[in-house]
Amino acid sequence: RPLPDLLVLSSGLWPLLHVGDPIQFGRDLAGVRHQLEQPVSVKTGDTEAPAGGSGAVTMAGTMQTFWMSISSVVPHKLRTEQKREMMTPLKVRAYNVRGGEAGLVHPKGPAYFLEMGRLTAECGPGCTEDGIHYNNATYDVTLQKMLNSVRYFDHALGARNSGPTGRC
Repeated sequence: RPLPDLLVLSSGLWPLLHVGDPIQFGRDLAGVRHQLEQPVSVKTGDTEAPAGGSGAVTMAGTMQTFWMSISSVVPHKLRTEQKREMMTPLKVRAYNVRGGEAGLVHPKGPAYFLEMGRLTAECGPGCTEDGIHYNNATYDVTLQKMLNSVRYFDHALGARNSGPTGRC
């Protein structure tokens, strides 16, 4: 089964609200990194290179991977007591720090960083109705940044690599 060319990871809101353990969140993201670094078999034309063989390719090496940090929160707009208790700016920061420490993000890991925390904080309270989900323009900017990166990596690496590594 072919792997995707692009993988976008966005994790944090659910664990932040329902689990409340940033240390476990960091461990879980480290597990994702580990899975992305595992050898995979790659089919090229009519031949298939087995996983783990000489010159093995990792899952991360076959696609461009991005990780989106948790958006900033606007506490006074959060609609439930549970959200106001669990989704504080301090807790969001703790999750984003643990996410960064998990080794998932380049240069330590395979994923490129999409900084939703900063982008949404700069957009401000007027860009969110419920304090956590932002307007379409905010996500459009993030998508455009990601697609510009994909285009850049494809162009920059195309001349040097024969495969779709998506890494600098």
